[in-house]
Amino acid sequence: KSNRHRLANGGGSIYVEKLHFENCLTANEKVDLTRSPTSDDHHFGRGKAIPENYAFSRRSIFSTTSLGLKESPVVNLELRFPPPFIALATIPLMWLLSHLLPRTTALGTGRIPTAIGLAILGIAFAVSGATQFKRAQTAVNPRRPEGASILVTNGIYRITRNPMYVGLMLVLLGWAAFLASPVSLGGVVAFIAYITRFQIKPEERILLEKFGDEYQKYLSGPRRWI
Repeated sequence: KSNRHRLANGGGSIYVEKLHFENCLTANEKVDLTRSPTSDDHHFGRGKAIPENYAFSRRSIFSTTSLGLKESPVVNLELRFPPPFIALATIPLMWLLSHLLPRTTALGTGRIPTAIGLAILGIAFAVSGATQFKRAQTAVNPRRPEGASILVTNGIYRITRNPMYVGLMLVLLGWAAFLASPVSLGGVVAFIAYITRFQIKPEERILLEKFGDEYQKYLSGPRRWI
């Protein structure tokens, strides 16, 4: 109760970090966290330095749920679901949307070839992006961008910063063409909006922190999508 009271009054953040950070250390690595670090060094309290390998953030050290607090639903969605899963969930949504209004005949006999062409192009983008990652021997897991060991900027990454997500988008566009329903494009828009907010932006934040100026320079080049 006292912990929650301190947090509610804005005075508990230092206490919470102290509690959970000390619990992560062994008996020989205890540090005094009774005061904030000074502006000119990285020492706490009695001059005991925090080991360099203990870089941490509030989010990674403790869980708000363990303190009886609620995490923001918006933050909770960041990097939670793999983009291919979101794309698969969008497919039936687009099918449902296609039944809201009559289908278009604008593509005529080119409907199927257009759908197949977009799908093939999308797969090519996605495979090319994954291949570049494997050649660089870096992590491909979209839920763990901090696992990247090197910044990949060559090949398909000169065209777009997120070729695998672009690939999924193109496949969905192919599905929309197959459905011959303009309203089904709302699913593609929803996919782009979700991936941008809950996947790409968190990735950019993490990679910028990890690779610094190198990634900042890359951000000024290729676009997020196309």
